[in-house]
Amino acid sequence: MMSGATSYEVWARRLRQWAKDPDTPLADLPSMANDSYITKDSMDRLVDHILKAINSFMDLFSKKVDEAFDAPDLHELAQRYHNLQYFYAKRLMLSRHPGLSAELSRAMVEGAETDLRSIQKQLEEAASKQSGRGSIGAGVSDVVMVVRNNSLLQILNSTASLTPTQGTGCVKQQVSLIPTYDPNAN
Repeated sequence: MMSGATSYEVWARRLRQWAKDPDTPLADLPSMANDSYITKDSMDRLVDHILKAINSFMDLFSKKVDEAFDAPDLHELAQRYHNLQYFYAKRLMLSRHPGLSAELSRAMVEGAETDLRSIQKQLEEAASKQSGRGSIGAGVSDVVMVVRNNSLLQILNSTASLTPTQGTGCVKQQVSLIPTYDPNAN
């Protein structure tokens, strides 16, 4: 933690960084759950920072989804779509950060899971209507198969450490997914 900075200030600053770059480390963030100096107003402002960061993250995620569907072929689509899991896991890791109160963390996890289920459903529906988007040049059933076989929902059921698919520009480190928070994963 920065010298003289309050827990709130450290979190607010880091959330602004994370909103621009979800690879920003979160492991060293202080606990807000037991901070006796944080007021209700400060906590409300912190929640606003969290919501802004999540909104920015979701904008980045949306761009990554678009990039995935602009793949030149089914193989590349499958790699890119599979790697969306690792990107989205960063939102889940923020939501499960041990420095958050149990109540706030629970609400953030529920929101992240609900959003992910909705996104997967929308992408399956969009894939079923896919007609020559990008240069995939595959049939609709092939695109639907890729989206279903690489379901984003897999990260909600996974307890294993998974590695992103090679060749996609994603971070090549292991990312600990659900149900625990791995402070060494960025």
